[in-house]
Amino acid sequence: MLRRSFLIALLTLLVSSASFAQLTIEISGAGANRIPIAVAAFAGESRLPAAISEVVQFDLNRSGLFKLVDTAGNNVAESQSQDWGQWKGRGADALVVGAVTTLSDGRQEVRFRLFDVVRQTQLEALSLTFRPESARKTAHRIADIIYQKLTGQPGVFFDADRVRGKTRHTLSAHC
Repeated sequence: MLRRSFLIALLTLLVSSASFAQLTIEISGAGANRIPIAVAAFAGESRLPAAISEVVQFDLNRSGLFKLVDTAGNNVAESQSQDWGQWKGRGADALVVGAVTTLSDGRQEVRFRLFDVVRQTQLEALSLTFRPESARKTAHRIADIIYQKLTGQPGVFFDADRVRGKTRHTLSAHC
């Protein structure tokens, strides 16, 4: 009896070790088709508590819909014409450039432009004014504008209700 139980246990162990599970992960949707975007450092942002271009880069990258293209070594002025060949060569489909200036009352003004590198056209040009302590919030708003222009969906980075002190909770389940 003991011998029989031992043989059954041994046989079970051998059969279970011979079988194994294989996990296959398939990436589809947004993760597979990320939009390559270059976000250049904004002129004048170094005097702000938060660099606007860095916050925009972080937001877009975190969404999973965008792939950041390196802009190192390129000082891109918001007002100059763009070298489309350079950005195409780096693999960018979209380009964001901007500048921050101080107004006479101490507020800041940020101007930014969003370009379609493939079509060599401007998709958006906007100017926003803000207090220096609101630089991060302003950057989130810019990320929302870029997100919406390139995806067609509303941005998710700046929540006006949260800023005004209201709390909103949303549960979304996809089966």
